[in-house]
Amino acid sequence: MSDKSPSCPTGQHVAVPDCYSILMTAAAHWRKPEEIEQMTIEQNIADDELTVIEPDLMRLPRFVTETGIPRSTVYDLIHRGEIDAIKIGRATFIQMESYARFLDRQRWKPNRRTGA
Repeated sequence: MSDKSPSCPTGQHVAVPDCYSILMTAAAHWRKPEEIEQMTIEQNIADDELTVIEPDLMRLPRFVTETGIPRSTVYDLIHRGEIDAIKIGRATFIQMESYARFLDRQRWKPNRRTGA
């Protein structure tokens, strides 16, 4: 007969009754289908409450793609000081906060004619 005790599915070497109690405890923690559905609903609600985090910097190619502003126009805006950019190595990054300020300055405010 071997000196080793039987191996439990949990990987522990325990006496047979202890292994059985471990399995029964694990089975008690299993969820019923309706409990899983409720947990899924609660998780979906929590996911809906997440906020989107905007990046502080955006690489120039992605900025051009996402905004639709031509690359040459972006460089003109940078050189005129309309938007701020940072160079890291050869990569150019646009500061999104400065782009937001640029957009605020560009808002079109129609003139209202007053009646005489």
